[in-house]
Amino acid sequence: MIPGLYKARLSYDGKVIEQTFRVKNDPRLDVSINVQKEWHASLLKIGKLYEAVIDGMLSAQQMGWHLNKLDREKVSYNEDAAKAIHQLNDRYGELLSRVRSLYYESSGWIGPWTGDQKAQFDYYYSMLPKLANETQQIIKNTIPQLNRGLKREFRYTLD
Repeated sequence: MIPGLYKARLSYDGKVIEQTFRVKNDPRLDVSINVQKEWHASLLKIGKLYEAVIDGMLSAQQMGWHLNKLDREKVSYNEDAAKAIHQLNDRYGELLSRVRSLYYESSGWIGPWTGDQKAQFDYYYSMLPKLANETQQIIKNTIPQLNRGLKREFRYTLD
């Protein structure tokens, strides 16, 4: 937590209690407050990227879950169409893992990003629109192939 003045607020039973408190700098740290703020901001930036990956991968996961349901119910479907969905889920999973690793690596020491960490972040960030586009292409082109020949109750539909 960055040193500074904070306010805690507790609400219960229609009552609100507030108290201001100060967080002091850790005397063991030999790092300026500005560097600490930059480091904290970088961790928040990685956290937002992580959340964006989670949000982006939901559609891919739902398609994957649908394939799992078809497998459980022993329904035959177009394996080539399913392959694209599995690959998309694999790519999202890999991106999520790499972003998580970047967060843990960056949180392990207080300071600005290294050049490598900055390059990793930029690359991971650039993957989001590519995966989103791939997801839309699968919804547009692959899902109709998957649904072809399936009974209505087994077809994948967008909610």
